[in-house]
Parts: sequence; structure tokens; C-alpha cells
Amino acid sequence: MKPTTTASKEYRFPVARLGAIMRPEPNRPEEAWGVLNPGGVRASDGSMHLFPRVVAEGNYSRIAHARVLFEAGRPVAVERLGLALEPHESYELAQGGGGVEDARVVYVPLLKSSCVSSRCVVQHERDPLPR
Repeated sequence: MKPTTTASKEYRFPVARLGAIMRPEPNRPEEAWGVLNPGGVRASDGSMHLFPRVVAEGNYSRIAHARVLFEAGRPVAVERLGLALEPHESYELAQGGGGVEDARVVYVPLLKSSCVSSRCVVQHERDPLPR
């Protein structure tokens, strides 16, 4: 395979810049200062989900959730599904800015859990839960 070259890197797989599929919406105050650095993951149904950091006025960050919309196999837009994470802790609510950091997400197969008090047992869906 011939490497694909961009301005700064060489890749051993095809790379194509398709453009932006998510930009800040003016009517969303939580996006006033930007939508950036999304984590992305494919769900078990094959859909693609993004978890971008959205920045409100005053540099106040949250993590949003959006589903990627495709046309003819190419990503073209997103469906906003709300906020996935908002700051609640005192260190996240500092004056002059605050909030949460960029999301890093991975798909994890369905887990089943069994909890007793503060002790939880988590097993992969293919493993039977203890009886």
C-alpha cells in the first residue's frame, strides 16, 4: 500500500479530509465559545456517536452527545442528543472558567452487574452471573 501524505504526517492507510460535520449552533448557549475535540465511538448497532466538548460563555465546558448522520456512506451532519456530562464538583465550577475536560470514549460490550452494598461484580454478557 502506498502511504498517504498530509502536510505533517505519512499514513499507511487512506486518509481523506471530508470537512466539518458539527459546528457551534448560535441558539445553543452551551456552544457559544465552540464545539471541539470530540471523542467518537461506534455503538453495537453500527451508529457513530460523538462526544465533543462544548464551551459556553466564560470558558465553561460540558460534554455533549451527538449521533453522526450519513448520506451514501459519508458523514454529513449530526443529530444533537443532549449533554452527556456536566460539571458538579467545586473544582469544576471555578470562577473565570471551568467545567470538564475532553471526552475519551471506547465501546464496551454490554456488561451485566450484580451489586450488594458497595461491592459490585461485573461480568461480560457472555459470562453467566453467579447465582
